[in-house]
Amino acid sequence: MTCRKIHNCYWGGTSVASALALILLCSVSSVYAVESGADAYAANRDALDRGNRDLVDASCQLAIARPKDRAGSIRALVLYLGLGRGSVIADIGAGGGRDTWVFAEMVGDHGTVFAEEIEEAKVKSLKSKADEKDLSQVHALLGCSNDPCLPPDSVDMIYMNRVYHHFSQPREMLRGFWRSLRPGGYLVIADQRRGTLQDWAPRQLRATKHFWIAETTVVREAREEGFAFTTCAEQLWHEKKGFVLVFQRPKDQERPGHDPDPFLSLPVDTCSRLFLPLGECLSASGLYCPGTGTPTHGADP
Repeated sequence: MTCRKIHNCYWGGTSVASALALILLCSVSSVYAVESGADAYAANRDALDRGNRDLVDASCQLAIARPKDRAGSIRALVLYLGLGRGSVIADIGAGGGRDTWVFAEMVGDHGTVFAEEIEEAKVKSLKSKADEKDLSQVHALLGCSNDPCLPPDSVDMIYMNRVYHHFSQPREMLRGFWRSLRPGGYLVIADQRRGTLQDWAPRQLRATKHFWIAETTVVREAREEGFAFTTCAEQLWHEKKGFVLVFQRPKDQERPGHDPDPFLSLPVDTCSRLFLPLGECLSASGLYCPGTGTPTHGADP
């Protein structure tokens, strides 16, 4: 077992999973193969789905072999999130459709895959390839740099691989993703640079050039725009470098634009009781009975 320490990260407010994520991410070694044993993985999916998929339950208690290739990773992610036949998945920045075709296989004829791109030529190419492959469940979609243009409240999972760092208007895109997801739907972001920001570049330059975004920046922006952080999922990814973050649209939140799990504020009067009054010094030391304030020994009565 190996553990990845997260430095200076904006993972959580009140949830146990968020607090644990601040300390480590456990990536586990093999017990059964995901790619060659997809049926076995699906059979164990119920164990993953019990309770909250917090960092310990999802990453440390189940030992899962790292998939061997990207297609295996896509299948593992879909199964891990409890999705499959009949699901609706959006592939953002679909490119030539490499991941789209795997999603189409997973959701089947009764599911839907939105293959989204922001260039008309790529959208036409995706549509043509989907027709050639006779994949009626694939819908090529033209998006914008500030709006994914997905139908509202309809998507079970939004996925992107090395796309987020190109967003010149990330907050607008995140709000568009939030509105497109069903309540409880997932946002999966895979990108290159773990940890904190190492080099800064103006957002407007990111649309056309590679400036890797920091993992911590993605978490902060996603949370501030209304997503709950769920877990890291690098144990399901074929590459050892990079990060895979899973967020969720909260079921009980009516609109995007605010952190669903904010840090707790402590009233001044509550905090003040934790410290000695100004100008007073500790006159004696000793042990006190919890909840009574009564000294037991070594302190003046």
